Formats: sequence, structure tokens, C-alpha cells
Amino acid sequence: MAKKRITLESKRKALDSFKTILFLLRENQVLRKDTFYQEIMAVTERLYSLADNTLEKTKLHVVTASLEEEALMEKLGNDIKQLTNRQCKLSEKASDIESEEVSSYLPLWNFFDIIFPDSTVFRTSEC
Repeated sequence: MAKKRITLESKRKALDSFKTILFLLRENQVLRKDTFYQEIMAVTERLYSLADNTLEKTKLHVVTASLEEEALMEKLGNDIKQLTNRQCKLSEKASDIESEEVSSYLPLWNFFDIIFPDSTVFRTSEC
């Protein structure tokens, strides 16, 4: 009986040791899960931060490009207006020169107005 008791006590100590090891393993597993979860959350937060920064940089780039394009379009519009005005002035000047040449041939009256009353060939264009 004493031998059996000693065997039971040794098995009980071994079982307690296994229980302690199992408890420590479970505790370690819980700590690892928590650590792993915290690492995942930190990495996720960094990824969101990088994505947000990239999005903000992209928005800034789009706004800058849009403003530059708007400025270029405004400059192009002004250039077109200047060219249109220049064309109008040159057309008027050419018409004036043609009128002077025709007037030098017809000093008393405008012969073309008599022959072609509705013609606008030698009249100044309206700009």
C-alpha cells in the first residue's frame, strides 16, 4: 500500500507539473495572441496612415495640376483674344489700304458702290 501511495504521489506530482506546464502554455498562447493582435493593429494603422498620406498627396497633385491647367487655359484665351484683335486690326488696315487704292483711281465717287451697292468687298469688316 505504501508503494502504491508513493506511486500515486509521484504520478500526482507529475500530473501537477503537466497542469502547470499546460497552464503556462495557455498563458503564453494568450499573451502571444494579444501581442500578435497588437502587432496586426499597429501594421494596419501604419498601412492606413500610408494610404491616407498617399491619397492626400494625390489630391494635392490633382488640385495643383488643375490650377496649372486653368491658368494655361486662361492664358490661351487671352492669347486668342489678342490674335483676334490683331487680325481684326490688320484686316481693317488692309481694307483701308484697298479703299485708298480704289479712291486714288476714282477720286470723285466710289465706283464700286454704284455698280455693286450690296457688296462688302471694299468695306471694313466689323470685328
